[in-house]
Amino acid sequence: MAVLGVGLFAAAATPILRNVAKEEVLQSSRIMMESAAGARKYTSEQIAPRLVQREKALARSRQELCARLGEHIPAERDRKTFLRDVGSG
Repeated sequence: MAVLGVGLFAAAATPILRNVAKEEVLQSSRIMMESAAGARKYTSEQIAPRLVQREKALARSRQELCARLGEHIPAERDRKTFLRDVGSG
C-alpha cells in the first residue's frame, strides 16, 4: 500500500517539479543576460572611449590605430564589432 502511495505521489509531483526546475533555469538565464547586457553597456560607454583615446595618442596612422585596438580584442568577430562601434574600422 505504501509503495502505491509513493508511486502516485511521484507521478503527481514529477510535472510540478519539472515546471519548478524550468522556471528556475529561466530565471537564472534572465539574470545572466541582464548582467551581460550591463557589462556590455559599461564597457561600451566607459572603457571603450578611454581605450580608443589612449591608443589614438600612441598610434601614428589609422591602420596602426586599428591594429593597436585589435590587440586588446582576441576574437576576430568581436574585434570587427568593436572597431565598427567606435568608428575606427
